[in-house]
Amino acid sequence: MENELTAKPGLLENRFLRIAVDADGAITSIQDKEHGREWCAGRANEFRMYRDVSGQYEAWDLDSMYALTPVPLTERPAEPRVVAQGPLYAALEVKRRLHGSDLVQEIRLRRGARTLEFQTTVEWRERHKLLKVNFPVAVHANQALHEIQFGHLARPNHRSRPHDADRFEVCQQKWTALAEEGWGAALLNDCKYGVNVRGKSMNLTLLRAPLGPDMTADQGRHEFTYA
Repeated sequence: MENELTAKPGLLENRFLRIAVDADGAITSIQDKEHGREWCAGRANEFRMYRDVSGQYEAWDLDSMYALTPVPLTERPAEPRVVAQGPLYAALEVKRRLHGSDLVQEIRLRRGARTLEFQTTVEWRERHKLLKVNFPVAVHANQALHEIQFGHLARPNHRSRPHDADRFEVCQQKWTALAEEGWGAALLNDCKYGVNVRGKSMNLTLLRAPLGPDMTADQGRHEFTYA
């Protein structure tokens, strides 16, 4: 079988996509080789952590002001390394510290695929924290599409009206997408059901760390994949 895949510490490539990965494991470019277009509108697969202290029902509620209290994730570079070079898939492994937690992620591109997979393991040790991952994409749209049971819903990706601002976090099942005529991008997942979309950025909620009613809620090892 001819190997169409390329894997280097800062690069994954197949016959459809050429993907640049920086020292932190963020995606700085996804070039569509067939159409000559760029998918990224900023650093994708960028982790962001926030203070997450809700009201009376902290295990159930997410406060709308969480974005005003970011938690810095400054650290030494993750330095991605090649762990697979084809012919079925190419992959980079990223190990990094997220505040008090440890993340190991395999960024995987399969032969003949237009999907980039992020197989992720987190040893979660936070308290009152919220972890999201952001994907800004070069798609012009005024609404996002969210999968629900037996279909999908279109919701605005702006907050120009009060009832839109109230939907600062919404539910989904396996995907959320931004689409324009003949072009679009979807953020897929296998077990994460909260998301928010602002403009061109799809932001998947990965982990929380409430202390009530269970002081040890969500602590420990988590394994999940998004794409």
